[in-house]
Amino acid sequence: MKFLLKIAYVCGLLGLVAAKSDNKLSENQTAVASQVICGGRTWTHDEFLGNFMGKGVYTIIHENRIYIRWNGNSDPSRINSAFDNTAILLHLDTNRFPNNTQGNDVINHCVNAIDPSTMSTGYLKPAIGNAIPCNNKLITDNLLLGTYIGTDRVKTYQYARIIDGLLRINFRRENSNYDPNALSMGLIQQTLAGENGSFMNPNLGFQLNYLEIQSCFWGDAPKYPDSIVGETPDCASGPTLGTISNISQTALRFTYSGSGVPNIDWRIKSNGTVVRSAKTGQLASNTVDIRFASLAGGNYVLEIEGGDCVSSVSTKSFTISTGPVNCLAGPSLLSISNITQTSLRFSFHGNGVPIIDWRIKSNGTTVRSARTPQLTSANVDVNFASLAPGNYTMEIQGGDCISSVSSQSFSVAEPLPIHIVSFQGTALEKGVELSWTVVSEQNGEGFEILRLDELAKTSEVIGKLALTEQRAGEYKFVDANPRAGINYYQLKQVDADGTFSKSRIISVEFSYIYKMVVAPNPAKDYMDVSYNSRVAGHADFDIYNMAGIRVSSAQQSLKKGQNSSKINISGLADGHYILKITSGDQSRNLRFIKVR
Repeated sequence: MKFLLKIAYVCGLLGLVAAKSDNKLSENQTAVASQVICGGRTWTHDEFLGNFMGKGVYTIIHENRIYIRWNGNSDPSRINSAFDNTAILLHLDTNRFPNNTQGNDVINHCVNAIDPSTMSTGYLKPAIGNAIPCNNKLITDNLLLGTYIGTDRVKTYQYARIIDGLLRINFRRENSNYDPNALSMGLIQQTLAGENGSFMNPNLGFQLNYLEIQSCFWGDAPKYPDSIVGETPDCASGPTLGTISNISQTALRFTYSGSGVPNIDWRIKSNGTVVRSAKTGQLASNTVDIRFASLAGGNYVLEIEGGDCVSSVSTKSFTISTGPVNCLAGPSLLSISNITQTSLRFSFHGNGVPIIDWRIKSNGTTVRSARTPQLTSANVDVNFASLAPGNYTMEIQGGDCISSVSSQSFSVAEPLPIHIVSFQGTALEKGVELSWTVVSEQNGEGFEILRLDELAKTSEVIGKLALTEQRAGEYKFVDANPRAGINYYQLKQVDADGTFSKSRIISVEFSYIYKMVVAPNPAKDYMDVSYNSRVAGHADFDIYNMAGIRVSSAQQSLKKGQNSSKINISGLADGHYILKITSGDQSRNLRFIKVR
């Protein structure tokens, strides 16, 4: 089981660099080192370690870190590239790393899985301000990426975090407290696949795929060797400390001058004793943000020197104030939405902003104000006593940190002519059924049903409904021609005088393949898969093991309506598998267990 669990984890590279082609790994090793020492042994680039499943496993030394490659990689284009599953080292025919505590400790301490520096896409680029481009899509700190829904129907929210210049994924289960150390990429692939109704954030403004996630996000901290064989080169010049700013109890920013400095070792001292220390990632600029465990207020000394090059030590004193400190960046108001007379949502950009003070002003006078709780997202919902219709100004600034004021105007509209609740959609055989309930109305005329594009920005009218004689009550509309995939809908509520307002946007997934059932599960030699298809055609049936390796593939004809297929699994080893059914550009996954 430990072997299977290890497969799910991907190691990260600390530092922000544009991803380089992994086909050049073997060409670039000697630029830094070809031998390193870790776990009590010397690792040599391209060293044969043993065979796994009859295929050779070799060492890769890349940027002074240890990786492995496997000649049995299911992706032929990556035979000479870093391999993700480091746990295969525990199962070599040479027994070089015994599957015991000692062998596990060496692998866990020394060997890295693939990371963005081993991807050939070139998607990851240096930071632009407070955002990091991924395939020209700007990723900001605290950006909600998506929501995973487990089999227990509990939601897990996944946010992009920028930590030490590194894109990470922070997750939080609903009804759980925010944990800044809850960092993992373990659920993002299932979220992208829509498992159990999971979905990516429809308000991102762009779409992300798993290749982009792998190319830009880091699953874990890097693993460096204990030492490097050979002399460490001198830094060309510096690093020499410049300024220290944005000081808080858990972070600071420093600038330095110098060249030929790939990374920096830093230490914080109190009365001559080191209290915090670490190594930066690969440096993309001469401005460095570092984070550390909380320090008490007082006087400290920051020391820096070359990390992978030799230099003198440069020092500078600084003070951590126990009172409010400057916010690292922002907060800056980006947008105001979901406006009612008693609530609204605002989005902001910022870094190191745990809490925000907000004010609503009318003609320069504050009419509503409060402080948010601890923030876990860059989208903030606030509630307040009812406001009269009219024009207002929203102001925000740091709560527990000092910042300038950011403001934006907004309007509170007249009460809706039609007040609806429970606007929702359901995918049915005949299409997507939309339903909503009118609880009150005043001079209302009816509804226009809008379907939005894939980015939920532009819309088209797909139908109209007038209010019934009863006015209040339940209303339904069927979109008989939904798009395959995610559809976005909105109601336009029209008044008798032609004025209108719009409802919130909802999303409904309309899949070609649905109502999938596999039985028996667990299965021995055969299993029956039943499913419905909205179209006739063909579907690919692929079976993957927990390492993500495809072990079986077949194609089946589809008829419109109910389908069933018998699949021979007698040749599979016992264990857990995923059946992936793909029709067109849509796919659905089912998990099953093979037993003897």
